[in-house]
Amino acid sequence: MAIKVSDLNTIVTYLDVPTDITLSEGKKVRIERTKSESFFVDFRHDNSHSSKIVGLVAGSPLLTMLAFLHTRTTVIENEESVLAMPLVLDPRWRFTKNITRDDYKVQREKLSKIYDEESEASFLAVRSYQNNFMDKMAADPTLAKFFRHGRKPPTFVEIRDAIDDVTSKNPRLREMERKNRSDMSKHLNSIRLLGRILTYSNMASSAETNCQILSSMQLRLPSDKEQIDTALSKFASLLHMATESLCLDCWYEHDQHPFMASSINTRHVRLEQQCPNCGGIGLVHKVELTFTQPIAKLIVEGSNWFHEVLVGYIASRTPGTKTVFVHKNIQAYSNGNMSKGAEVDVVILTDDAKLYLVEVTKKSDANAILCDARRKIELFRRLNLPFERMAFVTASTIDHHMDMGPDLRIFSLKHLASLQTFLGRWIKGD
Repeated sequence: MAIKVSDLNTIVTYLDVPTDITLSEGKKVRIERTKSESFFVDFRHDNSHSSKIVGLVAGSPLLTMLAFLHTRTTVIENEESVLAMPLVLDPRWRFTKNITRDDYKVQREKLSKIYDEESEASFLAVRSYQNNFMDKMAADPTLAKFFRHGRKPPTFVEIRDAIDDVTSKNPRLREMERKNRSDMSKHLNSIRLLGRILTYSNMASSAETNCQILSSMQLRLPSDKEQIDTALSKFASLLHMATESLCLDCWYEHDQHPFMASSINTRHVRLEQQCPNCGGIGLVHKVELTFTQPIAKLIVEGSNWFHEVLVGYIASRTPGTKTVFVHKNIQAYSNGNMSKGAEVDVVILTDDAKLYLVEVTKKSDANAILCDARRKIELFRRLNLPFERMAFVTASTIDHHMDMGPDLRIFSLKHLASLQTFLGRWIKGD
């Protein structure tokens, strides 16, 4: 099933039956379904929810860039996929550099120490609740009848109602319960806050990198941060979005509890540029996008499926492109027989019946990308696939595209904002 992109171009993300293609010079290939074909079934129609999401992202250079940033994916009971995107909006912030400073080290050690102390205090509060309050409750005759030998075990609701009844009649027990609950709540809230500071400290490196990447696409951060708000609001028009922000400058620079803010299911995103409390620029934002089925199947940690479809949509809008196939097996005909096939992320068929192959990866390590690229192109050559050139679209941060010989090019995050243009030049041989 092909989705028409324009009067001439189409993209095939879900394939009903194998398709044979005759290339220039009379060579033929077969495009076939993969084992994960069912994951792409919602792309059969251009008005499906999945098609609308990918079409929205592919049509916006900034959204495309955001989709390729450093993120973490969590799958919730195989029904939803949550994409967490850490962001900081001022490229001058250098937490990963400052963390080596003595004062930052002191604050980090203090954070760990207080966290351990609060954890121990919480444990003691729970034990006190069990040893004091619950022992006295268990000795009360009203409760004792629930645990008589031979009686049917009481339900949770029955026990809860009995405890409420006993404490309502005994002010001393009621005060003991209130104090214990207050102590436990205080320690647990402190643990949650300290845990968040640790979590955001660990996210800082990815947030910094994402900020530098966004700055590379002619965004003048922080002054242009409204563009990011607008782009995220477009995401929120189709997806459930939640944001949480925490200022690390409050803790590390001013030794005070950090400013925190959050929003759930927002439609109009507005991320603060500076901390309202300390005025610092170390406000780290975590943007969470929740994808529901069926597109959630494409968004799992370690998978590039969502990004393959995204690159496929962009490629299908490139001048000179006739048809684009996403995540398909390809086999070459040789002397009337089909050779062994290979799985390709994006297959581009041009107007002049030539074949171009594109691999997509969220990897950012240059050495790992180079190894993958060499391995892939050697495999495709060994299978005698009649392709003209191969490209890698990656999450690396190299400044310029990298050519590995005449038929292999590697693109980085810095090319994503104008990927359609770069792919067009690449197809032309530029």
